[in-house]
Amino acid sequence: MKVALLAMLLLCVPAFAQEACDRQAAHILGILHLTEHNHQVYKENLATLFFNLREPVPEDSMTSIESLRSWLRQKEEHYRELRTVGSNELGRWPNKLENALARPYTDSQAARHLDEVVAAFRLRCQKLAQARPDYPRRFYATGGLVFGRFGAFSELDYFVNDPVSGTKPFVTSGLCRGVAYDELTFQQRVEHPLVAGASYELAGPEPWEKVRQLVLTRFHDHGLKIEKIPLGWKVVRGSYPTRHFEDPTPDSERARPL
Repeated sequence: MKVALLAMLLLCVPAFAQEACDRQAAHILGILHLTEHNHQVYKENLATLFFNLREPVPEDSMTSIESLRSWLRQKEEHYRELRTVGSNELGRWPNKLENALARPYTDSQAARHLDEVVAAFRLRCQKLAQARPDYPRRFYATGGLVFGRFGAFSELDYFVNDPVSGTKPFVTSGLCRGVAYDELTFQQRVEHPLVAGASYELAGPEPWEKVRQLVLTRFHDHGLKIEKIPLGWKVVRGSYPTRHFEDPTPDSERARPL
C-alpha cells in the first residue's frame, strides 16, 4: 500500500509543478499588463523558464517584477558560489528568466524574428559554401531552440564541421552564433552523449529551412501553432505540453536546490 501511495505521489509532483509554472507565467503577464491572446509564445517561454528553476518561487516574491528579480539574483549568486558543474547549469536559469522579464514581446514579433534568423543563417551557410565549396559540411543546432524556447530575441546557436586556421574555432555573433570544429573534434562532439541529447542535425541541401521546420515543430510540441493571416501572424494554443528539464547535466553532477 505504501509503495502504491509513493508511486502516485511521484507521478503527481511533475504535473503540479507544471501547472504552477503555467499559473506563474499567467500571473507575470497580468503584472506586465499583457494579454494572453497575443503573448502566447512569451507566456510559454516564461513557463518553461520557471519550470527549469527546479523549485517554486515563493509567493511573496511574485508580488512584483522587482521582488521576483531580487529573488532570482539571490538564487543566481547562490549557485555561483557552489562552483560545481550542476550549479553552473542551475545558475543559468535565474539569469535567463530575468532577461525575459526585461524584454516582453508579442507573438507577431516572435514570428517575424523567425524569418530574420532563417535569413541570417542562410547567408552564413552560403558564405561558408563559397569559402570552401569542396568541404563536406554538417550543421547542428543546439541551445534553447532545440528544446523549443524561441522568442523575438532568440539567437540560433549552431556548430559545424569545417577546417579552421590554427587550433582556434571561429565564433560568429548576432542572430547566428556558430562554432567550427576540425574533423576529429567535430566527430568527438557529435558522439558525446550530453551533446547528442541537446543538439539537432540540420540535414539536407538547405539547412536554414530545417531551422524554420524545427522551430515550428517545437512550437507544436509546446501546444502552439503559428498561422499566417493577412495583417501578420496569429498564434493559437492547443493542448498544454508536458515539460522536460532542458539541461543534460547528469544527476550526480547537479547541485540540489536548498
